[in-house]
Amino acid sequence: MSGSDQIWAEALRTLERGQRFALATVVNVRGSTPREVGAKMIVRHDGQFGTIGGGCGEAEVFRKARVLLEEDNDRGARLAEVDLTGDFDQREIGTCGGIMDVFVDLWSPARDLAIARKLLLRSYHTLRELGEEALQPA
Repeated sequence: MSGSDQIWAEALRTLERGQRFALATVVNVRGSTPREVGAKMIVRHDGQFGTIGGGCGEAEVFRKARVLLEEDNDRGARLAEVDLTGDFDQREIGTCGGIMDVFVDLWSPARDLAIARKLLLRSYHTLRELGEEALQPA
């Protein structure tokens, strides 16, 4: 399975268990960042699935997603700017030095179960259209 298949499969499993989650999606990047636009991470009360790059940037988004989950609201979204430029010598610690905009939105079983099923089916269909050769490293 590809990354998007795994995310949508986990989203469906989570919603089928009756659990809400926050979906964090990288929607814009400026400069060098650990992940590209489209990278996704699911944040639940019991942890996370997937990654948007790791490190302090991912931890910041994780915290914001958890706050969204704690709110007594089935609808909610946030846009988080993750600044990885810092005031340090980036060569020494290996940071990327760019900025990511990450959209975090809340998914709930009652509202989003059907769309999660459709997204998973669409990702499988897309893989079949591309064929196995598209999944092999260049």
